[in-house]
Amino acid sequence: MARNANRRRAEAQRILVVEDNAIVALDLQRALERLGYSVAGVVDRGEDAVAAANDDPPDLVLMDIVLAGEMDGVEAARRIRDRRELPIVFVTAHADGATFGRARSSVPDGYVLKPFEDFDLRAAIEIALERRRAASRARGPASEPAAPGERLPREFGARVRALRRVRDLTQAELATRSALSVDGVRRLERGAYSPSLATLMRLAKGLGVSLEQLIAPHTEFDSVEDVVAFLRTRSEEEVLWAGGVLRAMFHR
Repeated sequence: MARNANRRRAEAQRILVVEDNAIVALDLQRALERLGYSVAGVVDRGEDAVAAANDDPPDLVLMDIVLAGEMDGVEAARRIRDRRELPIVFVTAHADGATFGRARSSVPDGYVLKPFEDFDLRAAIEIALERRRAASRARGPASEPAAPGERLPREFGARVRALRRVRDLTQAELATRSALSVDGVRRLERGAYSPSLATLMRLAKGLGVSLEQLIAPHTEFDSVEDVVAFLRTRSEEEVLWAGGVLRAMFHR
C-alpha cells in the first residue's frame, strides 16, 4: 500500500534534466522513469535550461554543474531562481571544496554525486521536494524568517519524512525499526524538537542509512552564525551532532 502510494506521488512530479554528457543524461532519464517520475525535458546548455524552466516550469530541476556553452550549471541555477521558485538539485562528479563552495552560493536544494544509485537520486529529489513543501506550509503572508533554532528542526524533520517515504515506511514502521515511539517520530517530522545524537543513531539504523548520510547532507546551516545560534541552548549530545554538520560543511 505505502509503496503504491509513493509511486503515485512520484509520477506526479515532472523533472527537468540539465546534462551535457549524452550517456549520463540517458542514465538519468532511465533512472527517473524507473523510479516513476516524469521527465519534463532534457537539455545540455545552461541557456536552454533557463528557457525551459521559465516556459514550462517543472516540479524540480536536476542540474549538472559543468555544462557546454558560456553558462555553467551554477549560473543557470541562479537565473532560474531569479524567475521561478523551483527546487534545484545538482548532479555532478565535481566534488572538490571550491566547486561545492561556488555551488552552495546558488543555494541548491541538494546534491547527487556521480556515479549515482537509484536510492541516492530518489532521496535527493524527495528531500528537496519535501523541504519546499514544508517551507511553503510554514510560510505565512506576513511571517518573519525563522531563527535557526526553530528552522533547523523543521527542515530536518522534512528530511526524515522524505527518507521514510523513500524507504516506503509508515511512521509506525520507522518507530519500530528505530526503537522510538510513534508519537516521537510524528513530533520529529513536524519539527517539534531537535533530536539527540542517540536518537539520530537510532533513526539512521531505522532508515537504513549511515549516520553520516543522515546528517552530512543536512546543509541548512548557511553560516557559522547559524551554528552558534543553534548551539546556545543545546545539550552536549546535540553539540556533537552540530559538530558533525560543521565538519560536513567545511569538507565538501
